[in-house]
Amino acid sequence: NKLKREEAFARLNTAKINEQWRFILRQVKCKELYDDLDYLWRNFDRTLALKNQIIKKLYNELEKADNDHRRLQEAHMEIIDKLIVQHRERLLTAHCNYMINVKYVEIDEINEMNRVKGEIMANCKHLETVIYAQGIYNEEMLTETRTRNAVNAFSVEHS
Repeated sequence: NKLKREEAFARLNTAKINEQWRFILRQVKCKELYDDLDYLWRNFDRTLALKNQIIKKLYNELEKADNDHRRLQEAHMEIIDKLIVQHRERLLTAHCNYMINVKYVEIDEINEMNRVKGEIMANCKHLETVIYAQGIYNEEMLTETRTRNAVNAFSVEHS
C-alpha cells in the first residue's frame, strides 16, 4: 500500500514538476514573444516610416513626370499647331500661285484666240475680196467672150 501511495505521489510530483516546467517554458516563451513583438513593433514603425518616405519620393517623382509629360505634350501640340499653320500658308500660297497662273493662261489663251480670230477675219476678208475680184474678172471675161462671140458670129453671118 505504501508503494502505491509512493507511486501516486511520484505521479503527482511528476505532474507538478511537468506543470511547473510547462509554466516556466510558457513564461520564457511569453518573454520571447513579448521581446519579439516589441522588436517587431519598433521595426514596424521604422519600416512604416521608410515605406512612407519611399511612397512620398515616388509620389514626387510621379508629379514631376506628370508635369514633364504635360509640358512635353503642350510643346508637341504647339509644334503641331505651327506645322499646321505653315502647311496652311504653303497651301494658300500654292493656291494663289495656281490661280494667278490660271489667270495668265486664260489671258494668254484669250489673246491667242483674239489674234487667231483677227487672222481668220482678215483671211475671210481677203478671201471675200479675192472671190469678189474673181467674180468681177469672170464677169469681165464672160462679157469679153460674149462680145468676141458676138463679133465672130456677126463676122460669120456677114461674111
